[in-house]
Amino acid sequence: MRWFRRGNRQWQGALGDPSLHQKLLRLINKINWQSMKKSVQEIDWTPYKQPRFIVAGSTAATFLVLSGGFVSSHINHTKAWNEVFTNGTYVGLVPSNNATISGMKRTAAGYNINLQFVPVHKQVAGSYDWQRVTTLPEKAYAVALNGSPLVYTNSPSAAQKVIRQVKQALVPKHLSATAQVQFSGAVSVQQSIVGVAQILSTQAAALYLLNPGQNFSTSSRSVNILSAARAHGGPNIQVSNFSPSASVHEFPASAKVSVTTDTFAQSRSKAAKQSTSQPLLTVDASEVVQKQVNVKYPVKRIKDARAAAGTVKVVAKGQSGVVSEKVRQVYKNGKLVSSKVLSKDVLKKPVTQVEDVGTNRGIAAGNWIWPVPSSHIITSGYGPRYLFGRWGFHPGIDIGCPVGTPIVATNDGVVEDAGWNSGGYGIWIKLNNGHGIETVYGHLSKVKVHPGETVAKGQVIGYSGATGFVTGPHLHYEIRKNGQHINPQPYM
Repeated sequence: MRWFRRGNRQWQGALGDPSLHQKLLRLINKINWQSMKKSVQEIDWTPYKQPRFIVAGSTAATFLVLSGGFVSSHINHTKAWNEVFTNGTYVGLVPSNNATISGMKRTAAGYNINLQFVPVHKQVAGSYDWQRVTTLPEKAYAVALNGSPLVYTNSPSAAQKVIRQVKQALVPKHLSATAQVQFSGAVSVQQSIVGVAQILSTQAAALYLLNPGQNFSTSSRSVNILSAARAHGGPNIQVSNFSPSASVHEFPASAKVSVTTDTFAQSRSKAAKQSTSQPLLTVDASEVVQKQVNVKYPVKRIKDARAAAGTVKVVAKGQSGVVSEKVRQVYKNGKLVSSKVLSKDVLKKPVTQVEDVGTNRGIAAGNWIWPVPSSHIITSGYGPRYLFGRWGFHPGIDIGCPVGTPIVATNDGVVEDAGWNSGGYGIWIKLNNGHGIETVYGHLSKVKVHPGETVAKGQVIGYSGATGFVTGPHLHYEIRKNGQHINPQPYM
């Protein structure tokens, strides 16, 4: 007798001739019990009336009658079943139902299983789970996580190979030999008895563990673990040594098992609903690496009231530094989840970059300054004056200075015009200093600014000259407020 166990259930198989039961039933059914009874009554029992013959004959007749009655009663009060043998091993009983038997034959043909049925009459308990027999149970080896089976293979070596290949698929390929790699949770191989359709090839089992939501069947036999690893962003592995075996199951289309109560099928369905992309196993990996990291240089910014607001000028260029770091990197299923610096050594210190940042918005602020730093000689003041043989009004002041003397802006402002003026100013510059104030610099020999440019108080904007209506070299300087000229001296 051979016993197979799975949980609290027992499968009993008897080795020997599976047709023995059928031969015995056929022999009993051929006996004509009525004819035998009549023949017994017609026998002349006179010679046999001696006590010893009477006792022996009565005993034999009683045995035959009771045996026939027992067999007839047994047949009339039991149901028709079929004993099921796979490859000569008894696995259980199924009802004598054409649909059930046909389905089991299709399953057996798909998996190259020698299936035999022996008709019998038996009284079977109502709690008997004959539906499990329809799955053609076989010995299998499960890849289990914390004691719960995830997928079944046909041998311990196949299960171990699945575990190795899944681990390889979920580990970054650049890890060093000193890296620590382990599964999250206890992964083991467990022996079990399951339906034949649940036993997968090595490749199919690995594919399922990597991507439980993937729909794969016979048409996907060429799919390898590489595609499943890519489905969840994991690293690549080589699976050229994977090949489906004819004796290992690969979901054949001919296999149609309508009923299964195995917990694996339930857990597989639950896992697929919970996640259609995440592997059923998790691999944790960590390693300590040495890195050289560039350190960006710091920047020091200095406000420059002379430069236009928003402008930045690099005064001293910075240089990046270099640091050697020892880093612990942690991966989960091939993805970097944390990186912690354990120590660092400075190989090269960074050099600070210095920048001037302009704050001048082109609006006059604070005290006004003198337009000609090298000369304070006023040759003609603001107001009425006699010139060229007639009286007129002088809208500014004239400051005597040689041609080419630097002229500066008396306050912050924006250049409105710079160049030739046909109104007698010659080469001039007009600044808008905000608050309705404009400043004019006339009779120049050269300008250093252009319209739209923001200038700062004290910035050289041109050079004195003798252009336009003049009697000699000097600077004509005037201030206009809201378009009307005013005495500039209060602003000087």
